[in-house]
Amino acid sequence: MNKFPKLQNGILRFCRDESMFAPGSRVVAGVSGGADSMAMLHILQALSRPLGIELIVAHLNHHLRGSAASMDEQVVAESAAQLGLRFYGGSAYVRERARRRKLSIEAAAREARLEFFRRIVRRADASAVALAHTADDQAETFLLRLLRGSGMSGLAAMTPLTDLDGLLVARPLLLTGRRALIDYLRSNGLQWRDDASNRDPAYTRNRVRHKLLPLLESEFDPAVRSILQRTAAILREDDKLLEVVTADALQTLRDVHGRLSMAGLRQLPLALQRRVIRQWLAVTLQTSLPADFNTIDRIIRWMGRRRSCGQLELERGMQLTAEYAWLRVGGRSQSAGELTSGRKSGCSVILARTGTVYWPPGGVRVTTWTAPGLWKKRSEGVGKWPCRATVALAPAGRRRLRLRCRQPGDRFNPLGMNGSRKLQDIFTDARVPVNLRDNIPLLVCGEEIVWVPGYRVARGWEVKDASQRVQHILIEKKGVKACSR
Repeated sequence: MNKFPKLQNGILRFCRDESMFAPGSRVVAGVSGGADSMAMLHILQALSRPLGIELIVAHLNHHLRGSAASMDEQVVAESAAQLGLRFYGGSAYVRERARRRKLSIEAAAREARLEFFRRIVRRADASAVALAHTADDQAETFLLRLLRGSGMSGLAAMTPLTDLDGLLVARPLLLTGRRALIDYLRSNGLQWRDDASNRDPAYTRNRVRHKLLPLLESEFDPAVRSILQRTAAILREDDKLLEVVTADALQTLRDVHGRLSMAGLRQLPLALQRRVIRQWLAVTLQTSLPADFNTIDRIIRWMGRRRSCGQLELERGMQLTAEYAWLRVGGRSQSAGELTSGRKSGCSVILARTGTVYWPPGGVRVTTWTAPGLWKKRSEGVGKWPCRATVALAPAGRRRLRLRCRQPGDRFNPLGMNGSRKLQDIFTDARVPVNLRDNIPLLVCGEEIVWVPGYRVARGWEVKDASQRVQHILIEKKGVKACSR
């Protein structure tokens, strides 16, 4: 049956060069019934033995074309049966989905397909889904993104293998033209379905396919599709290199809490600033959906106006926060009531005179013991570990010392100062990020704050006679012994 060994061998070589399919794996072929996907189905089945894969067929009925859509499903199911392959069918009412989610028909259809393929990949215990995107689709995608205003990553267009939030998408036909696939189908007597919506000029891709590309071929260069495909491939390799540079820069500018250094970011060229922010958002928010140019540009302009603190609302319920020299991103802040409630519940640990406890909010270990002596070295700052202090035992009497989170209205009587200070002001002066302030364990006795780690001991709790037994407290990162007694 195979009258196109060169075509099949080229696709086999491409799949191997891109390590598209792991030998011994199960692959879901997403088949619409159109010429491209039907050709892919038969070619992958012919190549399943040399590739070492088991093929499964999946088709989603979008319910956009009435009885024609049902015929598409029937043709795909029959073809799968003739090839002896398992078939999975699904339904999605795309028009209703688009209306409900305020999406275009194209976007709603793509969203529905990806959800469907995720389900089938999980159900069939498959490693990837193969989609029939061709070299023509690549040229169209390049032009679409160029017209919309895209950077290098966008103009690199589609990749042979893409990870979409855990769904591995393979494109074995990405170097193959549509005409070659139709010739393959006709010469081998294989059927396919024509989708009338692929000629509807209401869709932007159809206008690019049937108007713009033919115009470029006739007026500029008959090989324009190959040229665009080659340009996308060049940009894709350049983009890979820049992603490595970006990852290195991000590793340098990101701290252990996932925050991004504004000062370091400003020193980078603008192009690298954009890439670092884009990658930082993707890594921090754990999403494969990139932030668009407008969002990133808005962040850069907003960041340029920040001198200390502030917040910027982003899309999808996200919020960017400037904390002095750092940027942090996350969900919108809790209300004051929620924060107060959170601090009061489970945020207190009683200390023994000698022993070790763990403080989960800050991920630190707190060791206590009694002995003569006075710790005089200055700490590196509030919330910086390791941190150590000595306090007098007499003021506690029979009461136990304990650790707790900050509370609204907290005040502290620092040694060496008259009167008291708001704890909030101490944290602000020490530039402690708002989201980290609840992680700092305060040493208290009753309701009195005895020690703010990294700042000072309270007035009245100072050690006056170092020859007497006093209370020693050491705070260090959990699992790391940083100081000796």
